[in-house]
Order: sequence, then C-alpha cells, then structure tokens
Amino acid sequence: MRVLVVEDDQSLRAVLEMGLGAAGFEVMTTGLARDGAKEAERRAPDVAVLDVNLPDESGFALCARLKERGVMVILLTVRTAVDDRLHGFEVGADDYLGKPFALKELVARIRAVSRRQDATAVRHLRLGSLTVDLEAMRAQRYGHTLDLTRREMDLLVYFVRNAGRVLTRDQILTRVWGYDTEVDGGVLDVYVSYLRRKLETFGPRMLETVRGLGYRLNDDAP
Repeated sequence: MRVLVVEDDQSLRAVLEMGLGAAGFEVMTTGLARDGAKEAERRAPDVAVLDVNLPDESGFALCARLKERGVMVILLTVRTAVDDRLHGFEVGADDYLGKPFALKELVARIRAVSRRQDATAVRHLRLGSLTVDLEAMRAQRYGHTLDLTRREMDLLVYFVRNAGRVLTRDQILTRVWGYDTEVDGGVLDVYVSYLRRKLETFGPRMLETVRGLGYRLNDDAP
C-alpha cells in the first residue's frame, strides 16, 4: 500500500517515514502541499496523511483536491476543535487524528481507511423514492439530485444498506468514520440533521430518530 505523508515538521516527517516503512507501507513524504499534490498525481497513493497547518496551503484544501482523485485521507493535526473536525470531514477527510499520537494508532487507522473502500460490484441502491448511484456518488429523490457532501453520502449509503434497522450512534461512527474515531455523537447528530434536511427538501421524512437508541432510515414507498 502506498502512503503519502505531507508534514512540514522535518523531524516528525522522518519518524513517520521510518515508522510507516517498518509497518510495511511504501511511503512518500514531503513538507509542502504543492509537492504533495504533484506526488499524488505522479504515484497515485492509496492513503494520504496530511498535516493541516502547512506553510504553502491548508491541509484542508489539499484534502479536497486529493479526494477528487479517489485518495483516502487522514488529517493529522493539533487542531481538534469540533469546528475544525467538521470542516475536515466536510472537505472529504476519511479520518482525523490529533497530535500527539501513537504511531501504532496511525498505522491501525491507515489500514482501517484502506479497508473501507467499497469493493462491491453493485452500482445502484434503491429505497422507495430514493436512488443512490455508487459509481457516480450521486443520490436522487423523486428524480431530484441531492446536494450531498462526501461524508453525507457515506452516511446515506450506510443507512440505505441497513434500511429499516435501528443503527446506534456507535455503529454509525465505527462504520462511517472508522474504528477509534475521535468524532463524537454530537458531530454525528449534526451530520444526520444536514442529511435529513436535504432528504426532506423533496419528500416526507424518511430518516427517523429512535429516542435513546439511534437512527433508522425508512422506506417511503406506499
């Protein structure tokens, strides 16, 4: 597995290169966002580990660019406030690890996000008025396209695949955000609220809050 590390702290970058290499990854490193983008274009990494506070461009911006190329991204930063984490997930980050961190945890998270890639051959999911095109990563309800972020789409796909089942917050966080994620139930509730609002723009409520348990997506077919 190829891992791109973009970290401007030279000593930390060296530690990551050595440690991830010892874990069996093919590691590419750089300290600048522009060089990270070039390296991604040249060598197509499977996973990118990005510092947020880079000297030439925000790691958030680089994350968004890499997601367009299909790269799984872990943001590595001291900026762990809820607003920062929300912004990271809005631009497509697959995981978010705060500094300081344990190298073995980063290794585990890299392996977790790489496994999260959906290998299914099924292209379309359908539930009542809702259709999801997995290849195009596009959802429609009654023929109207929903304007979803990548994280909202991941959340919707998990709900559709488990339609009619009550999903606990822990289940959702583990499957959508990843094992040992730092995201809490409050962040999840915010994303469910965003997703519900967009779904209800074109039809009645499908996404139900089951008090004290979690959430359930219901079929709205008559």
